[in-house]
Amino acid sequence: MQFFPFERPSPCTNRSVGILVWHPECHALLLQEHARPPFGIAAPAGHVEPGEMYPRAAQRKLEEETGLHIFSMQSVYIGRLDFACCRPGGNYHDWHVYQAYANGPLLPRLDEAHSLGWYSLETVKRLAERTAAYSAGHINTHDWERAPGLEPVWCVIFESLGLLS
Repeated sequence: MQFFPFERPSPCTNRSVGILVWHPECHALLLQEHARPPFGIAAPAGHVEPGEMYPRAAQRKLEEETGLHIFSMQSVYIGRLDFACCRPGGNYHDWHVYQAYANGPLLPRLDEAHSLGWYSLETVKRLAERTAAYSAGHINTHDWERAPGLEPVWCVIFESLGLLS
């Protein structure tokens, strides 16, 4: 992420939320392709702001990134993951991931995401394979940024939830 000389990114809170939203009629997951680093395809997610509780942050991030409003959610994953982010001090995050039921029209934030859509589990598995190939050096950075796989942190979360088996 690039910042103007007068901008200073706020320090990392080392706390992140992610939201898994399943399509109500088919077994497809709502994912977005990041428009800026870290490049990759991911569930709606973001930092928990100072003083904010994890569930409220999940509601805020889903609304900001997709336009959807949560009407029910449950925790499905809690864990510390060592992945760096663009904020100072962000070398790990304590993640809380929720499965949510939401409604409203999809309104992607094009400043944050190239695309927002529903992905089948088979497609999610292929994206995870692309991430593994990139991590192993079989895909160069240019090709990755043009057509990324899953953001690596989501490979770990999806694997732990049994979505990639």
